Amino acid sequence: MEFLASYFVHLTILLASTTYGFLSPQLKDCRGFLKDKFLPKNYPKPLKKVGICQRLNTVKYYATMYNLEHKIPLYSAYKMDPSIEKDQPPDLKKWMVELGLSAKGGDMGDENELTKKEAKIQAVNKDYTEAKEPVVRGQMCPKIHRNKEARTATFTLTNAAPLYEKFQAVWRIVEQETKKLMMKKCIGALAPGTPFFVPGPIPGPTQIAEKVHIPTHAYVASACAKDSPGTFSFGVMGPNDESAKSPKDIPILVTDVVTLGKKIKEYWGMPPPPEAPIKFFKDDGNPVNNVAVNELKDALKDRGVNVVEDM
Repeated sequence: MEFLASYFVHLTILLASTTYGFLSPQLKDCRGFLKDKFLPKNYPKPLKKVGICQRLNTVKYYATMYNLEHKIPLYSAYKMDPSIEKDQPPDLKKWMVELGLSAKGGDMGDENELTKKEAKIQAVNKDYTEAKEPVVRGQMCPKIHRNKEARTATFTLTNAAPLYEKFQAVWRIVEQETKKLMMKKCIGALAPGTPFFVPGPIPGPTQIAEKVHIPTHAYVASACAKDSPGTFSFGVMGPNDESAKSPKDIPILVTDVVTLGKKIKEYWGMPPPPEAPIKFFKDDGNPVNNVAVNELKDALKDRGVNVVEDM
């Protein structure tokens, strides 16, 4: 406990510096991964968190607001890459950690470079591989939305939360169908746009390794930013349910991002005021445009997903 207390004091000092590694207060060094450079707001307070510009081989690929209390992301934020199916790098069996959370600073890298004390402030591979719960390392910024080295950069534990295997199976379908939707209606549209995503977990009380919290739910908010009219957005949410008989029994809510922000506060157990939902985008991504919401619902239903109207 003394180490953790002194570490958070040390971390506060480091965050005041604009030159230290790629810890980034309020993600100011990687706001380009956020639509209109808008920082999501109305998350619970107080919450020990740190902004990370996720960097591999000196290149920034996405942003994560890391939840130091629960050892999972508060959220990640990224721009989806155009789809490339061939010549992708292999998945990493041993995931990386964020060396920027240690005194070394810099890129993500191998956890062998961490001391035992430094490993206590973030998740490490052993937390997952030796977990008694049937969980996997669930990516918030998913590999299938990224290409080449950006894909490799998703294999860091500051981008992961423990997801039950059955939920991961259905959430993978969500990732696949949101990718198809954005390729068709955003990147591939006559007036192309840029797809922005803000995924995250809602921390629950159950832990693995007595430190990493298993989420009760996972969610994603997404918006297609366009210079011309036609901006649209959608939100998806589902319970990280261990007790479901099969992935098809897990309910998935597809809705607008304003409703999603309200639902997250509800399931987080956050106090009123209800009129201040979690806000992902400055303009809410034109939530009155429901075409994408309805199209995504239909696509998920066609894949056998249990799409629900409320949760």
